[in-house]
Amino acid sequence: MKATRRQLQRVRDIVDAIARIELYASQGRSRFEADELVQVWMVHQLETIGEAAAGITAEVRERFPEVEWRLLADMRNRLTHGYFDIDMAQVWETVERDIPALGTQMDDVLNTLDHDSMTHDKEAVPE
Repeated sequence: MKATRRQLQRVRDIVDAIARIELYASQGRSRFEADELVQVWMVHQLETIGEAAAGITAEVRERFPEVEWRLLADMRNRLTHGYFDIDMAQVWETVERDIPALGTQMDDVLNTLDHDSMTHDKEAVPE
């Protein structure tokens, strides 16, 4: 399967959002709880992850079933449409519990798709 640039970019968007979350998560829960801007930043990055995941094709989803694509998109919908009911303690739990594993999964997805894309491009170019 050749991943389209659009699919690769969506995966890169997820990887980038995870890196942004980890930047502030590394400062600890007390910083998160004390700073509303950090809270909003984390929620926005989680929304970005969900939005990008929602645009991943069925072909890519089937190839990487270990990633909970639907859950990521559902999380985005909950954060976006239920913004008055966002529980920041649950946001922190998600960041602490789920983001590291998701980061590992998405790095694997990106490396695989990027490798496939480069291999396909080399095969398509006549020498």
